Amino acid sequence: GVLTMGSTGGLSFNAGANGAASMSFFGSASNVNTALGSLLYIPNLHYNGSDTFTLTTHDFGSSGAGGQLNDVDTVAITVNAINDDPILVFPGSQSIDEDQTLVFNGPNSTTISISDVDSGGNDVLLDLSTISGRGSLMLATTSGLTVSPGTHAGAMQIEGTVAEINAAINGLVYAPNTNFEGTVLLTLT
Repeated sequence: GVLTMGSTGGLSFNAGANGAASMSFFGSASNVNTALGSLLYIPNLHYNGSDTFTLTTHDFGSSGAGGQLNDVDTVAITVNAINDDPILVFPGSQSIDEDQTLVFNGPNSTTISISDVDSGGNDVLLDLSTISGRGSLMLATTSGLTVSPGTHAGAMQIEGTVAEINAAINGLVYAPNTNFEGTVLLTLT
């Protein structure tokens, strides 16, 4: 993770920087306390688990007997897991000629893909639909998937792992109805 302080006025950094994983700075006790009062720990994206914050204070031997003295304090931090939103990558608007099909895949630069950092190997759901009566969708594969109502329909729900769903939609075909021309909205949720 990284540490940020809302106020760094009167501080001089001799290692690291505000917004880094570690830093070393000095200043008056008042300025240091103000900075530490606004200290914020930000874990790495999608990280959960244990972390440790260690604060070492040096007095540079500025007062009293005994020369330079240090104080080390450690705080255990637990970052709890949350359910992150899945991510859907979808190409922009597409156009095809009447009675032609549109294939969503890498060679056509129309790849559709999903990701979900929380799913692991567990199943996820993807709903696909077009405007009723304007065409149908056909998956590239159904291996490992549960598909309802079927693999060649205007609307379907796919259940499977992220890898299985990505294999199915890499090559997804939209086939408009014969002689249809106009706008179609493909919805994935």
